[in-house]
Amino acid sequence: MVNKLTNNNLTAFTEEVFQGYTVNQKYTLAEEYLLRLSDVMDGALDDWSRVMLFHATLKFPNCYKDVDIPGYQEGCISRFIESFKAKLKADYTKKIRNGKTAYQPKVRFAWARERDSSLNDHFHVFIFLNGDAYRQLGVPYSDRPNTATRIVDSWRSAIKLDRFDVRGLVHFTHSMCISRNSKDYLDQCDKAFFWLSYLAKIETKQFGDKVKSFSCSM
Repeated sequence: MVNKLTNNNLTAFTEEVFQGYTVNQKYTLAEEYLLRLSDVMDGALDDWSRVMLFHATLKFPNCYKDVDIPGYQEGCISRFIESFKAKLKADYTKKIRNGKTAYQPKVRFAWARERDSSLNDHFHVFIFLNGDAYRQLGVPYSDRPNTATRIVDSWRSAIKLDRFDVRGLVHFTHSMCISRNSKDYLDQCDKAFFWLSYLAKIETKQFGDKVKSFSCSM
């Protein structure tokens, strides 16, 4: 049986601050996950003077087949990430071809697989982008390409559904900017990591089914 609450390889973190960042104490957090999240965020802050951070929840339809096949969900999230990267690369190439200002596309990310009362698992994904290249999400189901439509289309592609079927399966909360040149830079970093630390919670994760419950970019 899957054990939802414990994993012998994880250490519960009970402090209010982790490596200088405030964390969400509403949940039981895994120290190992917090360490990796800190590495991802610090890497993004090193890469870019302005960072765009946003969160998306990716769901499967209730009637979706194959979702319980070992490794299938992990394959879906991997395809999603690769599809999103490819779309950013295509956007970069198009801008270069049209003589517009463009920045080398790079994505830093972290995701967690969870299940609460739903039939299927879902993914929480946090994505870091160059804030000079991408400053806002845009409208998710717009006919004009933007960051949100690329996320929606990447999930549709990953789970092999047409555009109409994927409506309601991708939910965005909000996005934020972290600017190294802002007088509120440290406060922005702290708020970002507090938000990000949600991914480190142990509750609702599925341990024991031999499928990853957490991962992030290097």
